[in-house]
This record gives sequence, C-alpha cells and structure tokens, in this order.
Amino acid sequence: AVFRLARSRDSQHVFLLIGWVIATVLGIVAAGRFYDHYYVAFLPVLALLVPLGLRAMREAGPFSRRAIAVVVALSIVPMLVANADIYLQPNAAARHTAKYPNDERSVWETQGDQMGAWLAARTSPDDYIYNLGFHSEIYFYADRKSPTRYLFDHPFRAGDRYIAEALDELNANPPLYIVDTASYEYPYTLGYQNIDIGRWINAYYDYLGRIYYADVYKLRPAIE
Repeated sequence: AVFRLARSRDSQHVFLLIGWVIATVLGIVAAGRFYDHYYVAFLPVLALLVPLGLRAMREAGPFSRRAIAVVVALSIVPMLVANADIYLQPNAAARHTAKYPNDERSVWETQGDQMGAWLAARTSPDDYIYNLGFHSEIYFYADRKSPTRYLFDHPFRAGDRYIAEALDELNANPPLYIVDTASYEYPYTLGYQNIDIGRWINAYYDYLGRIYYADVYKLRPAIE
C-alpha cells in the first residue's frame, strides 16, 4: 500500500510518514535499550498509515466494501480478545498487573503511592530520602527530595566513579530513610551489600525490615 501510494498524487505525505517511521526507529535505537513501552512511539504514525492502506486496497481493486470490512474485522477482533482481560479490569492498578501476570514487579509498581505515603508520614518536608534502585517515583509520591542527583541506580553499572559521586552527595546530606528496591528488582543487580555503598548503609543505618517491595533503612540517631 505504501509503495502504491508513493506513486500517487499524495506521495509527499507518504514520504513524510515514512520519514516519521524512520525517525522513530532511530529514536528508539539511540536510547540503547528496547523496553516494550518504547514502541508506543510508533502508534501515531501507524494509525495514520491505516487509512492510506485502506484507500490503496480500494484503488487496487476489485475489493468490495464487505471484503475490506472483513479484513479490518479480522485484524481488530484478535487484538480485542487478546487484551480484553486487561481493559475489563475495574481500576488502573488491576489493569497494570493484568498486563504482566507473571511478573511480581508489576504489583510493586502499583504500590508506589503507598510507599510514598508511608515515608511522608515519617518525615518532614526538609528531610531527604533515597531510593537505591529504579523506583524513583517514590520521591514524587512521598513529596521528598533526594540528596543526590543519582535518582536511580543505572549509572552505577557504568562505573565505580558514579557510585563514589553518589556517596559524596549522600554523606553531605544523609537521607533519613533509604529505600532499597535494588535487592529485589533484577537478577543482574550489582549486589550493593558487597560494595562501598552497601557498606556505607550498614555503617550508618538501621535495618527496619521489608516494607512493601523494598528493604528500608533509617539513619541512626547518632548522626541525624
């Protein structure tokens, strides 16, 4: 359909859409990570290509409107059936966990507001908190600041100097609570307990236990 339309009077619009697709691909590749949600960026341009494809089918002929309707229905119905269990859930949290039924992290991702409320109730607006891991939404839900620019731990995998910089900033303004989600997030965690940042936590913080989806530590009174 695209090649047929490229030869039509609307070819400039088709080339614009093709360029859009290419730019989207480059944008995803440039990030260096291929998470599922990155591909949502394709939806606008693909949605615009659908009517162009239908028009190309009609012009290619001989296709009746009924035949085109059948093709469209066969394309849409399987998608609706496959996703019905998600969209029929009663709320956003249930819809999210239904998308990832075999991944317990999806449950954790719906508990961010509860974790944030727990921290907000035990801190003042001037207190710092720190998430060791990849759940930086905790800062938003708790309405508390991080003492370091490293809001999540991915940079730590790139080199020890980033851990050292984070430790300097944590030492300058020790957070009242540290929320360690990294221990449960990924099988390729760095094993923070055995490196400098883990030793720093053990030296200055008391372990409170697992709360929701994280190990939580509180700053010892001696250096509060």
